[in-house]
Amino acid sequence: GSNPDAAMDYEAALGFVQRAVSSTDAGADWTALKRRDRAGFYSAGAALAVGTLYRLESSVYIRLRDPQKALAAALRAREFDPLLALTYRQLAEAYQSGGRNDEAAVTLLEGTIITADGYLKTTLTQLYRDSEQSRRCVRPDGVGGMDLDMSCATIRRDACTAAAQALEIANEAGRTDLANNIRILLERRFACATAALDGGPPPK
Repeated sequence: GSNPDAAMDYEAALGFVQRAVSSTDAGADWTALKRRDRAGFYSAGAALAVGTLYRLESSVYIRLRDPQKALAAALRAREFDPLLALTYRQLAEAYQSGGRNDEAAVTLLEGTIITADGYLKTTLTQLYRDSEQSRRCVRPDGVGGMDLDMSCATIRRDACTAAAQALEIANEAGRTDLANNIRILLERRFACATAALDGGPPPK
């Protein structure tokens, strides 16, 4: 069963984080800041601090077994830290806490495409391996581990969805270099339809 003392500790932690979010986020016109200097906004200390606080809030909500609020906080964190691997780790955990493993997989792919983070790919591989529907998409890597079979239709579908979302984020962050690399990678490796690479908004 649940531990009442632990629940009280998490509630206290949540209150602390929410007060910190309120004091940091309150009154800031982030939209105007982004409009003036998108690339500068995403490297600004204040924006990075807010992103960290929302990730912490999401993590606490997961422990309080409130996946809906955990997801809302994780999505908010991505608005401030869209180029950070930790953002996608937390967002994937929030999706998984609500049983939304398909969306967690796309999120991990999206984060891998944007950040090239090895932990995200390892987590994604394990997620596919644990699923009856997609475990066939995982194969031995030849050195004692497991890797993704990039010819698998499920991965190709998820990769094209993730690419569209990653392109939207890269463009929003003013990273045209990253956006161009994503487009080249996905067109050549996965042959995604052009429409899928136009960069639709990330899912809510």
